[in-house]
Amino acid sequence: MTDPALGSCIRLSAVDFLFLLHKISGHAIKDIVMNNEEILIQSHLRADIPQIRPGDTVKVQQKIKEGDKERISMFEGLVIAAKHGRGITGTFTVRKMIDGIGVERVFPLHMPMIAKIDVIRRSHVRRAKLYYIRDKAAREVRKKMKLLHEAPTPVAIEAPVE
Repeated sequence: MTDPALGSCIRLSAVDFLFLLHKISGHAIKDIVMNNEEILIQSHLRADIPQIRPGDTVKVQQKIKEGDKERISMFEGLVIAAKHGRGITGTFTVRKMIDGIGVERVFPLHMPMIAKIDVIRRSHVRRAKLYYIRDKAAREVRKKMKLLHEAPTPVAIEAPVE
């Protein structure tokens, strides 16, 4: 296409156009992309998330979709780690004991399938990650098992025959 007023016209692909625009305007394109990315991230952040720290006992209500029905599943336990800050990539790990077996789940903070997070109890801890709780819990279970095995069995005493 040529326009007599402009002279000859050059066709550019979108990539070439952005490259030229970047060369001309410096970091303007990068700033535009970053602003759009921040806007997208801000739209996915949730405002109803409480402050969660290691040592807290929390109850996480998670929506579970089964077929066309939706139900809420509870997971209550101790927060042993909070990672990656409070941004879109933030996660927290919750541990609970079920019949002497430790179960851990990692929840993304801003996951849309989380209906609600309740902080039941706050505890003061002196570590950022409470991974030692895994060994401590295992030790307590082994102690209980040892106590069960070491208990003397009652012996039946026969009455003397006269």
